[in-house]
Amino acid sequence: MQKNAPNTSKTAELFGYPDYEFDFVKQKKQEKLNQMVAVNRFGFSELPPLPGTKTEVENISTSLRTNAWKINLFTEAKASEQQLKKVNSPKVLHIATHGFFLKDVMDNEDETILGFEASKLKLNPLLRSGIMMAGASVVARDTLATEFEQDGIFTAYEASLLNLSNTDLVVLSACETGLGVDLNNQGVFGLQRAFYIAGAKNLIMSLWVVDDDATQILMSEFYKEWALNPAKENISKSFKKAQAEVRKKYPHPYYWGAFTLLGN
Repeated sequence: MQKNAPNTSKTAELFGYPDYEFDFVKQKKQEKLNQMVAVNRFGFSELPPLPGTKTEVENISTSLRTNAWKINLFTEAKASEQQLKKVNSPKVLHIATHGFFLKDVMDNEDETILGFEASKLKLNPLLRSGIMMAGASVVARDTLATEFEQDGIFTAYEASLLNLSNTDLVVLSACETGLGVDLNNQGVFGLQRAFYIAGAKNLIMSLWVVDDDATQILMSEFYKEWALNPAKENISKSFKKAQAEVRKKYPHPYYWGAFTLLGN
């Protein structure tokens, strides 16, 4: 993979607060069902909304716009899998939503897991991790349909097909986005590998289930600092300062240590 020069365009694509209940077929939000009724074919119950991610991406947008960045902000129904696939090598790609990682696929005897054929998941580790986008809950409840134009589940495999050849930073503000399948002598396969394949230079990802409020503070503080001088060499310094801000309110490492910076 060819590494391009640092992107000086100051462009950012921000995704957050997806509307998991938006029905793209009917083009409207579905009524909330009783959670006991709505346990779905993907094996999880309703995806709770993440109001902190709305505040997070709006704060980031404000920080970047103040420093003359060009921003595309996608929330609610617009924070869709289809829109994410249109991303074309911005300097920054930030996604704030639910994430998933399937650990025990090889021992699972079910024919389908997370709506995918289990055999495909076992053959391709990049299908075992991903993030949830708009419409994910609606598709998950449709136990009869088998094909969707967009199912709201953006897998690591799909991430590997993005064009991020001139993207300096990808931030996955979601749970367990840094995890993956460790294949002998081949490294870890998951979202981390996928976004590197797509061309991203640096990644900020999580290693465990994260707290919504602490994550909002971390990300808001990071961009507030980094937007002042968005060079690649300043990413690490800005990230450490943001972690220090989180520690003032949440001293335990669970809150400030979940995210890690990976890159060159």
